[in-house]
Amino acid sequence: MKLGIPDSDGSSAQKTLARFNEEFGVQVGAVRKGNVYTIEIEAPDEKRARTAAEAYVDRLLANPVHQDCKIEIYPVRP
Repeated sequence: MKLGIPDSDGSSAQKTLARFNEEFGVQVGAVRKGNVYTIEIEAPDEKRARTAAEAYVDRLLANPVHQDCKIEIYPVRP
């Protein structure tokens, strides 16, 4: 979720996690819920893999009004 967009799941989790503050000697701050997609893409180079991943995100996986997106590319070693 983008900052400034209400995140009811994150708020609920924050309230629940705060119950453990004293036990662990910590203070739970903001909690935001997010999605993680792991996609294996076979491509001849990183540029093509990134272009495909960006298109997948833009067209299907993320709502740019409510969500931020970060794409990370990791080469797969045989």
